[in-house]
Amino acid sequence: MKYNLTTSFNLFHFIGLIFLYTTTNLLQGDGTISNQTELYNALKTGTGTWTLQANIVLNQALPVRSGDITFNGNGHTIDGNNAYQIFFVQSGTVTLQNISLANGLSKGGLGGLSN
Repeated sequence: MKYNLTTSFNLFHFIGLIFLYTTTNLLQGDGTISNQTELYNALKTGTGTWTLQANIVLNQALPVRSGDITFNGNGHTIDGNNAYQIFFVQSGTVTLQNISLANGLSKGGLGGLSN
C-alpha cells in the first residue's frame, strides 16, 4: 500500500501561539485489499487499481465514492450482509473487474450499487 503524505503548517499569533497541523493521507497507485477497513480507505481516498485478496462481508456502510478507481475482484465477493449498500458513486468512474456483489441493501434504490 502506498501513501502520499501531505502536511501543511499554519502559525497564527493571537494572545499566544496557536499551532494548526493538518495531515492528509492519500492512497495512490495499485494495491491490495484484504478487509473492510482497507476497502473503506481505498474508496475514500484511493486512486489506481485495487485487487481484492479475500471475500469481504460488510459490517458498516462504505463511503460515497467521488473520482476514478478500479477494483479487480480476483474472483472474490463483496457482501452487503443484507444490511449495507455496497457501492455509491457520486462522480467519476468506478470499474469493477472479476468481482461478485452479493446481498446489498439500499432503501429506495439498487442494492449493490448506485450512481
